[in-house]
Amino acid sequence: MARLLGVNQQRLKTDFKAYFDKTINEYVNELRMEKARELLQNTDLTNIAIAEQLGFESKSGFYRAFRKHFGCTPKEYREQQ
Repeated sequence: MARLLGVNQQRLKTDFKAYFDKTINEYVNELRMEKARELLQNTDLTNIAIAEQLGFESKSGFYRAFRKHFGCTPKEYREQQ
C-alpha cells in the first residue's frame, strides 16, 4: 500500500494513525468485525463460513476477535437478534 501511495511504510503508518487515531491493523480488524456482524444479521452462513470469508485462519481466532470487539460470541450475537 505504501508503495502505491509513493511513501515509505513508516510514513504511511504514522500518517494513518494521526488521521484515523488507530493503527492500520486496528482499522482493518474493525472493518472485519463490522462485516461479520452484518453477515450474522443478514445471512444464514455458518460461523465457520463467515470466518473463512473474512480471512480468519481458524474458527477460534474468529470467535476471540468477535468476543473482544462485541463482548459476546458470534453464536450469542446471532441468538440476540
